[in-house]
Amino acid sequence: MMFPNAISKPGLMLCALLLTGTGVASPAAGTDAASPHHSNVEAFREQMARLQLSEQQKQDVGALLQVYKQRFDEIRARGEADRRALLAAAPDDRNYDELVAAVAEEAARSVREGVYLAGELQATGYALLTAEQQAEYRALKAEAEARRADWQAGIRKESSDKDY
Repeated sequence: MMFPNAISKPGLMLCALLLTGTGVASPAAGTDAASPHHSNVEAFREQMARLQLSEQQKQDVGALLQVYKQRFDEIRARGEADRRALLAAAPDDRNYDELVAAVAEEAARSVREGVYLAGELQATGYALLTAEQQAEYRALKAEAEARRADWQAGIRKESSDKDY
């Protein structure tokens, strides 16, 4: 078998994200922007909703979100059949190693594309904002980062409290 003997807890968390989707628009996406299962489109939509956008900006952001949601959904959907097959497979199944490798390769490609797409979404939307709105947007991002850090600290604490 071609797997390492030990996987770190962050590695296990990444594996879980990859198996549930790409992490970019997971079907398990919640509404808390601090959660890694929160889709980029929903996080961006929530941040934009908190700004005082003009009617034209609202229309532009709405159109932008429609396009990007579709693109994130396409990324998430790719490889879905292989991910399901891996979840249903057992390590002693024939071609198990090849299936793992294929799922890992597709997941890596999907995550990479999702990161670039999220950056593109943010840059395109940011360009629609006035200087004052951009400053407020940066403040919202800082708040979201603080919530994410708190969320991660809670996950780490819960994880360290468990006996595995």
